[in-house]
Amino acid sequence: PVLWKKTGDFGKDNLTRYNFLIEVLDALGMIRRSTGRPVTTTLRPHGYLVFPLISHEIDFFCPDIHANWYSDGTAASAFDATEDFIGEIRLLQEHYPGKPVLLKKISLPSGGVPGANPEQQYQFFRQVVEYVESCMQFPARVYPSYFSAYDLPWKSRERNWPPGETCVGFYDTLGVAKTASVQGVQVKVVDTLKWSLVSTSGAATQE
Repeated sequence: PVLWKKTGDFGKDNLTRYNFLIEVLDALGMIRRSTGRPVTTTLRPHGYLVFPLISHEIDFFCPDIHANWYSDGTAASAFDATEDFIGEIRLLQEHYPGKPVLLKKISLPSGGVPGANPEQQYQFFRQVVEYVESCMQFPARVYPSYFSAYDLPWKSRERNWPPGETCVGFYDTLGVAKTASVQGVQVKVVDTLKWSLVSTSGAATQE
């Protein structure tokens, strides 16, 4: 397995940034020595440009492109934000052309925030998957990962997680696939990942 250390807020003052940098570089070196495996750490795309020492140290990029859907859970808003983040990846590749990119945390909840529902979740993933798989503008050596397989009940407001974080799964907590009504047909949200089965004309595919 590929291992990485999840990073937090690197702050705005120079001392905080320096301490953050030393902590991450130490962790990456320790993991590489102890496992002999490729290592990376997650930042927003621009974070890799802010910390070039980290970018040189890791074997591949794993940028967090989580859209800020807490106040707007519509597919259109989340897709626009995701597309903007992917645009930042192109700039990153200009500086580090040899490193592959694994996109982290492409997500939209099915509820819990304004505008979110299973239909919006279905539409969002359909748009993203079609963009990744068929758009000529999508950058090379960039690979998506979609979040999350299951809902995450532990990410509750009682544990200080923002709203919507519990509802990001393709399946609910019982393992039942979420469904959306698309043109009067019930479709599974997870089936958007089978991009070739989803017509670009907008018609849903039945099993």
